[in-house]
Amino acid sequence: MRVLQAVISIIISWFLSSAYNLTVYESLSLALSVFIVAMFVDNVGKKIVIIDIIGVLACITWLVMPLFYYHYFTIDHYLSRLWNIYMYVPSDEYYGVVFWGTLALVLGLHFPFSNKNVLTASEYLQQLKLNNHNFDSISKYLLAIGIFSLLVTPYVPSVLRQVFEVTGNFVFVAAFYAYYSNSLNKYLLVAVVVGLIIIISVQQGMFGKLVYIIMLASLILMAIREKKLSFARKMSFMVAGIFLIIILQSVKEEFRKNTWYGYSGYTGYTGSKSGLFFDLIGQKIRNPSSVFGDEYSFYALAARFNQGWLISKAINYIPAKQPFVGPGPLTAAIAGGFIPRFLWPDKPESGGKANMLRYAGVKLTSVSMNVAVMGEAYGSFGRNGAVLFMFCFGLFYRWSFNKIMMIAIHYPTLLLWLPSIYVLAVVTENDTLTLFNAFTKSVLMVWLFYVGFRKILKINL
Repeated sequence: MRVLQAVISIIISWFLSSAYNLTVYESLSLALSVFIVAMFVDNVGKKIVIIDIIGVLACITWLVMPLFYYHYFTIDHYLSRLWNIYMYVPSDEYYGVVFWGTLALVLGLHFPFSNKNVLTASEYLQQLKLNNHNFDSISKYLLAIGIFSLLVTPYVPSVLRQVFEVTGNFVFVAAFYAYYSNSLNKYLLVAVVVGLIIIISVQQGMFGKLVYIIMLASLILMAIREKKLSFARKMSFMVAGIFLIIILQSVKEEFRKNTWYGYSGYTGYTGSKSGLFFDLIGQKIRNPSSVFGDEYSFYALAARFNQGWLISKAINYIPAKQPFVGPGPLTAAIAGGFIPRFLWPDKPESGGKANMLRYAGVKLTSVSMNVAVMGEAYGSFGRNGAVLFMFCFGLFYRWSFNKIMMIAIHYPTLLLWLPSIYVLAVVTENDTLTLFNAFTKSVLMVWLFYVGFRKILKINL
């Protein structure tokens, strides 16, 4: 099957290369991306492929989307000049760094660690069914904790905010526990959680977590369901999911213009946010040509999914305008993911503001953007060092995921916590500190809750 997927990837790449006059690096990037996506879809439902999504997103946002900017939305295009979004270095210079870095990341993510101590997805499901006696009460406890955390998060000190954001994710875990419980009202609780998540996302105008949590939860549910899906059906689900994400992205800016005070173009809308949101979604679904039908809409959509232009800014800035940064900031970022701020008061701040200035020479004010891990790795070490770093980065994810799955042999309910643990850790546009912070804090909080429930409530999660 892998050989067939590789052959199909090469054929598609060769056809598009001939049709659009792609360079060698561009053709290789396209072939790699098609292969990784095909392998991902094939594995969905056969095993739990949560961390595999990192490689898929990297291929799409770092390798595929920049092709549109090298062959259509070039620096000479009027929209590129208007938005100031284009590829800042020639194609071979960009892909000479990012293709090898992405390939190294993928190899690390798929490193063949021994799986002899890991159960199959169906075996984990059977273990869950044997341990679901307290799932109904657990789901209600977690739902209450999650709702409380979501309500107080905006008001807690910044040093504690990420902790409450992590525990706010427990509403998703509550839905999982309810779904696998023996309760007669489990579907009602699941519906309440889903509705709550949608309402919170709409009220805040922030939909990224909603998309990722649904994606990760779906991957787990398809892996541990007893009836498996065909490749064609899985591909159709993936296409439908991508279409819905595109629809969501296409309405996000207009929704924020109406509901976010201070947002560029704010209209002062005072009606129902939920009503407005679903009305905008309905308009796009009824008229999908409005998403792709004009050049401006397509450009805005492509810009949102093209992380490559920010990475290209780092390649353009370093070493031409500033020497390679060296290992200091990345070492601090990795350490910062494991050391809490109360033990390290001067711990670096996560987010793109410091990284954009350090690696791309851009001082951010009101907008949010980041050079991603790939940009950090290149800006720190250059191409060869970045390739090695990206391999180690992917290897860490594969190793840590295997460890969690080994622990889940004795604590099978860990599967229900996986979306909460990885919801921010799989976002390829984030920086190293944000990713490690999200992952380590999530793992720590899950461990504390397992211990706390057992010691205080006498309940085994």
